[in-house]
Amino acid sequence: MNDIHFVSGGYTNENPVLLALLYDESGINATGSSIGHNITAILDGDVNNEMNLNNFYQTDPNDYKRGSAAFPLYGLAEGEHTITVRAWDSYNNSIKSSITFVVVNSNRFVMRNLYNYPNPFQTSTNFVFEHNASDETLEVNIRIFDLTGRLVREIQQSIYATGYRTPPIQWNGDTGGGAQIAGGYYIYQLTVKTSTGATERKSGKLIIAR
Repeated sequence: MNDIHFVSGGYTNENPVLLALLYDESGINATGSSIGHNITAILDGDVNNEMNLNNFYQTDPNDYKRGSAAFPLYGLAEGEHTITVRAWDSYNNSIKSSITFVVVNSNRFVMRNLYNYPNPFQTSTNFVFEHNASDETLEVNIRIFDLTGRLVREIQQSIYATGYRTPPIQWNGDTGGGAQIAGGYYIYQLTVKTSTGATERKSGKLIIAR
């Protein structure tokens, strides 16, 4: 949904964009020249309201085997949904794939699934999280504490969210002044503020293996 960082089961707002990435050795049939052989999407099993994605499909430059379709969805009800995309290759063989997503009203900012990977790590780790504030600038603050509660590192970034899962925020285990932090257990706290002032806070644990 919206971009390639989305993971099935994640959050969206009520107006997400379905992003279908397609590949086939013989190319994708997006002409609808054969009856029933369109690129289609079905939301929550509602076959009577099948969505035709043909006009939204674009072949990648200089590669007829690959392409994508970005199809906007509007006014979805809060809660869990499943969407299934079906596509056909040039020899009229079909394949379909489904994902689930959870709609949370955009008037209420939510964040979940904060984690860092790898964990434990030696040289660097990446922080990621999911949210429902696509197409907004998020002010991200990550504070890392040792087990005595002493602040050992603070990371601040502004991220323009093109989708509902952030790109990785990397940290190489330093103090910010170039020195490396000693191995051991640490607690981190992530605070995110949206352009409207809504704030969410989550925390986690990490291990530096040195």
